[in-house]
Amino acid sequence: MPRKLNYIFPAGNFTDVCQLQTPTGNILTLNGNLADPLTHTVSFISRRYSRQVSIFSDTDLSAITFNVTGTQNGVTFTEAILGPTATNTVYGVETYDIITSITTSAPISPAIVSVGTGWRGFFPLITLNPWPKEMNYTLAINPVVAGSAAQAAVYGSLDNLANNGKTFINNLPGTNPAINNTAVFTVQVMANTPLLVSNATYPTLFSTYLVQVGSTADSVGYATKMTFAQFSSF
Repeated sequence: MPRKLNYIFPAGNFTDVCQLQTPTGNILTLNGNLADPLTHTVSFISRRYSRQVSIFSDTDLSAITFNVTGTQNGVTFTEAILGPTATNTVYGVETYDIITSITTSAPISPAIVSVGTGWRGFFPLITLNPWPKEMNYTLAINPVVAGSAAQAAVYGSLDNLANNGKTFINNLPGTNPAINNTAVFTVQVMANTPLLVSNATYPTLFSTYLVQVGSTADSVGYATKMTFAQFSSF
């Protein structure tokens, strides 16, 4: 059945998860731009992407650990991130579908902190329809604003990576080669060069595509667009 997907990975914002605040004790309030006041969580996946976090402070908190708890690809985990120095920003490594809580290893009052979105993330997994065999597909990645930057890598896998017990970060090639080496190829797009993957260049033999957005902090201020289309030639 023909289908088309359009996803946007927006520019990062330093208050998407937690507004500037002085935490009570060691618990941060999830009250950022993307926070849900009813569930007290931050859901990136409801916006069709997963994403890492950024942490900013007006005080040197490099001796404090921020424990960010959430889920990604069906895995629940807590990431320990060392705090920033004064007026600097640090980024986590993991990406999140949903953030459920953030705590610190010690009270940080009277410091003012905020938690936002970083430059690295993923679009939702794309599962190819293998029938009919003459199925055509195109996957295009471009900056949302013409002339701005975009950074992305596309990974093709023979396996279905959804809810396979590992986060997307840990599904990438080389992260756990003893038990996982499903990613077959990567294609990188930088700056103003658009990316296009199709069955004209890669045969339809992958069951899943995983698109990672961002490779350096330089891209945090730019939004990236992904369009996927699959259709039959008859």
